[in-house]
Amino acid sequence: MLRNSVSFSQSHPPWANAGLHDPYRPPRRWPFTSFLVPVRSPRLGFACLSEPPSAGTIPSSNLGVSGLRTEVNRMMSRAESRVCGPDVMEELLRLLARQIADGRMPHTRLCLIGIRTRGVPIAERLAALIGGDLPPVGAVDITLYRDDLGRQGHWPVLKGTDIPFEVDDAEVVLVDDVLHTGRTVRAAMNAVCDLGRPARVRLAVLIDRGGRELPIQADYSGKVFEVDSGDRIEVRLNPIDPVDEVVRVGLDSA
Repeated sequence: MLRNSVSFSQSHPPWANAGLHDPYRPPRRWPFTSFLVPVRSPRLGFACLSEPPSAGTIPSSNLGVSGLRTEVNRMMSRAESRVCGPDVMEELLRLLARQIADGRMPHTRLCLIGIRTRGVPIAERLAALIGGDLPPVGAVDITLYRDDLGRQGHWPVLKGTDIPFEVDDAEVVLVDDVLHTGRTVRAAMNAVCDLGRPARVRLAVLIDRGGRELPIQADYSGKVFEVDSGDRIEVRLNPIDPVDEVVRVGLDSA
């Protein structure tokens, strides 16, 4: 069932009915008290759950010349070093699939749920590598479960949760690309448990980079190594990215 839906008249521009302004006018406070979040599950069907956004104004996308120059300089100052190439990533995925298959609960449905964005294609690849009965794969969007949602200075981009199977009494393996602070995993567990009561929840990550802020650990990991707090680990893989690789990104000290 759709709640708080908004229909636009063809004779008026979208901002006329939505309470938004012409782009050439100053922004106003957002008029809605709720907005729609797509969630697909057997329990809810294809539903839109409404959640209240934080108060604020619609941010301007115009950075100006100086702001754009600063952003470009910041991006160009990054230094990348490859950690894993396509062959090594394939080995890590096979290792993860083997760990999941060996550690699964007997006589219990196995389901994989990828955390958007790159956790989803990893989960799909793992499902194909596990063998036997192909486990179903779902996708969870943790945006509205983030603990910093009210602190962000921009409107969240919602990609939707798509779990087309029952999670009740199933063994759920959450899949993500990089495990860092643990806050993303905490949000994903809350989102999944809102849809049912799994028999067990496990976590599989391609890269565990350390730096935990919550008491969360991976049950299955492809590669574990420590990274400086100022650096990032980026996983790139098809079909989202043109090449399969893991890179370490830090500030260029030159």
